[in-house]
Amino acid sequence: MDRLKRYKRMFVRSSSEDASSCSGDVTKDDNLEDDFKNDDIDEYGNTGCIKNREQYTVTSLHREANFWNRFLQQFSKNTDEHTYVPSQLFMTYINWTFTAGFSLVFSSFLCFFMLLIFAFGVLLMWAGEAEPGCIVVSGEKFGYNPDTTLADGFALSWTTFTTVGYGMTYTSTGTDWDDQASCSWIVFLCTAESFVGLLYAGMCAAILFGKIGRIQSHAQITFSDAICIQYKYEPNEDGQSPGTPMESPEQPVRQTTIEFDEGSTTGTAVSPSPQSPAPTSIATESLFSPYTPDVNKSRNIPCPVLKFQLINNLANKRGGEIMDASLKVVAGNTDFSRTGATSYVKVNLVEFEHPFFSRVWHGCHRLNAQSPLLSPAARERIRRNGGYWPVDWCNPESVRDNLMFSDFIVTLTGIANISAATVHAYKRYKAGDVLIGYEHASLLYKHPDTNRLKVDHNLAHDVIMQRGGGGEPFLLPEEPEKASIPLSKRLAANNMKDEIAPDIEEGKRTSVRTINIQKSVRSFDIS
Repeated sequence: MDRLKRYKRMFVRSSSEDASSCSGDVTKDDNLEDDFKNDDIDEYGNTGCIKNREQYTVTSLHREANFWNRFLQQFSKNTDEHTYVPSQLFMTYINWTFTAGFSLVFSSFLCFFMLLIFAFGVLLMWAGEAEPGCIVVSGEKFGYNPDTTLADGFALSWTTFTTVGYGMTYTSTGTDWDDQASCSWIVFLCTAESFVGLLYAGMCAAILFGKIGRIQSHAQITFSDAICIQYKYEPNEDGQSPGTPMESPEQPVRQTTIEFDEGSTTGTAVSPSPQSPAPTSIATESLFSPYTPDVNKSRNIPCPVLKFQLINNLANKRGGEIMDASLKVVAGNTDFSRTGATSYVKVNLVEFEHPFFSRVWHGCHRLNAQSPLLSPAARERIRRNGGYWPVDWCNPESVRDNLMFSDFIVTLTGIANISAATVHAYKRYKAGDVLIGYEHASLLYKHPDTNRLKVDHNLAHDVIMQRGGGGEPFLLPEEPEKASIPLSKRLAANNMKDEIAPDIEEGKRTSVRTINIQKSVRSFDIS
């Protein structure tokens, strides 16, 4: 505490009502809803209004020491006292050069280059006017032509800054001017300018080297735009999920069209896309209410699997592999924090390491009783069900209702085989990027000439419905006149088109989705 200086900072209440809302002790008879609004409750059960708690700004005494004391502390044996505080303006510019494009960085280099040359040129002009014999311009003294003094000073400045030395203007020597003592200021200016020019050239080279290194450290991979969740879909005899009412709106029609490159044969298949509303019974159950397990215990349904896809952009080139690749995933939820901050939790994957990532990698996470992506009530329900997925949750609405996360961040690290450099990449998913009842489309095909497996990067963001159906509808039933994709803003790939096709009966319109499948996936089974 002897190295810290505290400043007390209090909150100013906006009104007397805010002050009165935090007055008094918290009792057991207080309303829980009022406690949630007015009090902070930590993990130990401590409560207290944030407006009544004292807040301090803590600053190290080393930062407030004078220049001499800070200089002496550099030689101190206590390394904890060494604090490096670089210039914030310089740090801002360096960070900007790493994020901006090369053209903007080159433009900034040119602007600083001209600014420095002009500044030294003005100083040399003033010095040349004071001592005209110390600068020689085309064999004459400086100022021989009074109208070109600024241009002559600028010419001497840029030739000195760049160390070009054309010889058209230069500082005089003993044979040109006898009184060399009076030229000391001009000689100092030219020497300092040449030194600054060397430092500036080295700094520009270092920044460009850092930008190239940053490009090499970026993993050349593509993340899929959507996260897919596959689950066990069990419709009843009417094509609906268990617990779904008999009355349901008209189901959209899914139409799939295959077009071969030869352009002669086209096949079309139309099949209904079943959808189901959320269950009505389990949503109202309390977490601690008595629960009766499923009567049919033999139906042990595995928990759903969340999948995201990574594609190596150099999959079709030799040496494009990523060695010792590893994935780390964290999930964030802003609903758990009452201070406005997002709380993050680690998400375990089935396989988080890949020793030889060359083509496509699927990151998988099981939504079981230990999954942090599910709500606490859902995890408790799965535990009471023996670790299996409840039967009445086998529909996309129930799966989505039990998810509880706002951010899903994936990071990848590894060693690029092509450059032997450590590479990294990341992707931030939102809750709206989740598609339930779909899986990522196959990207691999066999090249007809070499018989090698290739990756079709045009299908990187394509998804198909899982086996057995049960995928969420792409179009909202209440808006049949307008095609929309509410679950993912970038779901539609380059080969997908949404359209509204008229029904056979008059006055009815139904949603139709057309998928053009290219030659690379012509073996796709429509049935």
